[in-house]
This record gives sequence, C-alpha cells and structure tokens, in this order.
Amino acid sequence: MGEIPDEPAARGGGTGWQSEVEDLRALQAMHRYQRWKADLVRPFLGPRVIEVGCGTGSFLRQLRGHDRLIGVDRDAACVEVARVALSGRPDVEVRQVDATGAGFLRLADERPSTVVFMSSLEEIRDDRRAIRQAADILAPAGRIVVFVSALPWLTGTLDRTYDQRRYRAGELREMLTAAGCRIVKVRYVNLLGVLGWLWDSRIRRRDAVPAAAYRQRDRTVPVARLLDAVTGPPIGRSLLAVGEKTGP
Repeated sequence: MGEIPDEPAARGGGTGWQSEVEDLRALQAMHRYQRWKADLVRPFLGPRVIEVGCGTGSFLRQLRGHDRLIGVDRDAACVEVARVALSGRPDVEVRQVDATGAGFLRLADERPSTVVFMSSLEEIRDDRRAIRQAADILAPAGRIVVFVSALPWLTGTLDRTYDQRRYRAGELREMLTAAGCRIVKVRYVNLLGVLGWLWDSRIRRRDAVPAAAYRQRDRTVPVARLLDAVTGPPIGRSLLAVGEKTGP
C-alpha cells in the first residue's frame, strides 16, 4: 500500500510521550503532505497563532505573513530542534510548555487569534482540558483549529505504538462546543489513506512505518487530494475541526 501514514502525534502535553525527533525529521520528507495539511488549515488562521505540539517546527516553517507565531511543545528535544530550524525567523518563538499545565494559561498575554493542534491532540492525555485551556487563552472571536487522526475503528498496532486515540466527528464537535466555541467547520480528510492505515495497522499489524517509505508515499498526495475534492469525502483517515470562541 502506498497511502499516506498518519503522523506520530502529540508533543503537546501530559502524555508520557518520549521524544521522536528522528521520526519527525523523516516525516519532513513528505513535502506534499505537509503542504496539504497547511493548505487545509491556512484559511482559518488569524494574525497571532499558537501551535500546540509543534514538534520540530515543520508546520510553523510553512506559515508566512502572520504578526506572531508561537510553537509550544512539552518535549525538550523537539523544542531545541524547532528553535534551531526557525532561528532566522524573528516572527516565530518556540517554548517548552505543557498544554494542560498552568503555565500554558500565561500565553493569554499574547492575545492569540488562533490555537492550532496539528496532529497533536491525539496523544494529549487530558485532551478536553487542552481544548478548554486553548479556548481560555484565545482573544474574543478567536479560533481553535484541530487536525487529528479519525475513525476509532481504524485503531491498530500503529496507534498503540504512538499511544494515540482516533476521533469521531461528533466527539470534536462536542469538545469544541463544551469549551465555548461555535462550530465553523468539521470535515474528514484523506479518504484514500483509510485503506493504507487499515492495511498497515490492522491487517499487517505494523508497529512502525519504515523511514524510507515516507518519501515514496508522499507521491500519492496529488491523487489523495483529488479524490477528496471529488468525493467530499464521507470519511477519511483524519479530521479537521474549527471552532470559534463565543465568549469574552
């Protein structure tokens, strides 16, 4: 199967997750996939963005034209790599912060217009707290943007290796609503990838994706994007959800 693998998730907070810097570096070879994800969320981003679980900074490197970008991650090794990679960007700062800790709330001083979880909410143990705290630090009418692994029935060995959960659309709607947000958008992403994940994680029961496979699988992205554009899609390996803060 040549479909796109889910990313190892969450550097965001409170998970017991151990640094996967080399795995994240391997994923950077998936240029088409990284651009696809950025293209999906870019229309929902405001001028002041905080990314939770920024890893080695692959998403932040794609963002331009914002007033302020802050990446936070609880893993010190990832933070160091991201800081080096983004050292030439005066508009970007990377901090070691736990998304479910009290220190995260101090980011309210930055008046963020958007808090983004890019393949990171999956491994945050208290995901509801992370969403609530994201809403708490947002400026009025700010947005929470979530890109996560979808379809719990796809859960297999790869999910257990990364200690990640998979979400239903209704779960994300409820979490964002409970945090005081109105739903702007919820949609599935990557219909083609459902087959790949089912094959790797449920049928073959792999506990890792070979690093050499990333570049090869990246070649399937144009097909996956076209299929999504044509079909909707009705289901997908990932979910994109956007909520807008309704309170002060």
